[in-house]
Amino acid sequence: MEKKSKEYINPIARVVIENNGYILLSNATSYDKRFDSKYHFLPGGHVEYMEDSLTTINREIKEEITEYDNITIIGFLGILECVWNNNGKPYHEINIVFRGTYKNFDLKIPPKSNEKHIEFNWYKVDDLKKLNILPHSFVDLIPNWIKKSPCTLDNIKYENTVEN
Repeated sequence: MEKKSKEYINPIARVVIENNGYILLSNATSYDKRFDSKYHFLPGGHVEYMEDSLTTINREIKEEITEYDNITIIGFLGILECVWNNNGKPYHEINIVFRGTYKNFDLKIPPKSNEKHIEFNWYKVDDLKKLNILPHSFVDLIPNWIKKSPCTLDNIKYENTVEN
């Protein structure tokens, strides 16, 4: 089957940061024309070609969050693959999800964004079903994931066999 040039899979690295029953989520601001501000996302972003997902999540946190040094990636939670209709076009995403911690947690002061198209806020984990989280499957997965201990980062291996 011939692949059309606009069809591709989006590998995304994301992080679940939970403190005292609250989870850090981002949402679009008025500067982002791709998504309505009513949608929420786990922090993270696209895995670049030849970049492993652990490097991606650390890079994305540094790009997105002013207080990035308050965040530590502590483990791997799981993978979510999903396809949905995005404005009349299929959108295919593979989410590689990590667990992170946030030191100096203050519910009243969410992390500041380095990028004008997103903002961050803390939300009650118990209220996830009331939010418009994309991908939607995270609504059920996140509460289950945060109850379990993540796999340690020592168990994550990245092999690059491409020769220079």
